[in-house]
Amino acid sequence: MWSRGTVLVLLLIHLTQVPVMELKKTENYKSINFVTSETTTDKLYVREYRMDIRKDRRIADIFVEVGQQVPMNVTLLVTLKLQISAKDPERQQRSPTMFQVEFKYCELLSKKNARLSGFLLPFLKKSFAKSQFPKRCPIEAGNYSLIGLNLEDLKIPTFLPTSQYDVTVYGFIPRKTNKEVLVGLHLLTEIK
Repeated sequence: MWSRGTVLVLLLIHLTQVPVMELKKTENYKSINFVTSETTTDKLYVREYRMDIRKDRRIADIFVEVGQQVPMNVTLLVTLKLQISAKDPERQQRSPTMFQVEFKYCELLSKKNARLSGFLLPFLKKSFAKSQFPKRCPIEAGNYSLIGLNLEDLKIPTFLPTSQYDVTVYGFIPRKTNKEVLVGLHLLTEIK
């Protein structure tokens, strides 16, 4: 991702027609830490789900116990919101959404999902590769884990402001009238 300064320079060059030999894309990224995590499960499909944050706040371990085979259409909804005020729930509800993506878990595993791009896709690919999560569907009953989910693998774009962010991830089965939520994860993270 190009910085605002680079974009402004490119626009200025284009408008003034000043020739430039080469401009390099910067590889600067911000760092991110875990602050807190809360998980929920439906107890039917997913009996247990927890995320343990390590002391360094950069690495976490995820453990999941699946009680019965999960339907093929299980969908994930990932939302990133800028946290305005943790002390005032009314203001917190108005926190602006910075990023939101919904995708089918099985499509992610089969690499058919083009909607995941940018900074999230490389992070997810690397995380899934080293996990014991199912690499194909259907997801059978069993115990799964991801040991060492490392936030250093997540390249945070510089345009995201330094702040705390609410990250929510819901795994659900789409139904005609509603969503049957199987798992929920609420993270408080901090970008520096």
